[in-house]
Order: sequence, then C-alpha cells, then structure tokens
Amino acid sequence: MTRSELWNKVLSMSDNMLSSAKAGEWDNVIAQESARRDLIQDFFATKATVEEAQWVASGVRRIMDVDKEIMCMGKNDMRLIAAELDSLHRGKQVSNAYQKYA
Repeated sequence: MTRSELWNKVLSMSDNMLSSAKAGEWDNVIAQESARRDLIQDFFATKATVEEAQWVASGVRRIMDVDKEIMCMGKNDMRLIAAELDSLHRGKQVSNAYQKYA
C-alpha cells in the first residue's frame, strides 16, 4: 500500500467513525478509532515529505474536525443516557414506594 493510499484509508476510517457516531453505534466508533490509531502510527513512522506536507496537513485538520464532532455527539449521548437512567431510577423509587404502601 502506498503512503497516499494508507492516508486515504485513515481519512476514510474517520468518515466511517463519524457515520457510526451519528447512528449511535459507539462500540463501532471505538473499534474503528483503535484501528485508525494503528494506521496513523504506521503512516507517521516515516516522516512526511515536502511533497506530502499539504495533503497530510489538510488530512490532519479533517481528522481533528471529525474527532471534535464525534466527541460533541458522545457528550450529548451521555447526557441523554444519564437522563434516561435518572428517569428509570425515579420510576423504580415510585414503584417501590407504591408497593410498600399499597
């Protein structure tokens, strides 16, 4: 695989991670991030050449933007999950109180 193909694979994985995050498939996001991290390490094991600098820099900015968007979605999903758990907990408390005094 050429360096440009490897880098394009990294970028493609970033796009796939974003799609998975939008679908709420967080396990898939985590698995892809781990694989992507390995590819990034492979890519940067060799220094980028002057000729590669522009498309590598552009790709790094894209990865950072995607990761930021994913992190924001993750925070929002965590808040929703926390609210659901709180609601379930309150419902259980009400049910327990009803059973205790019914």
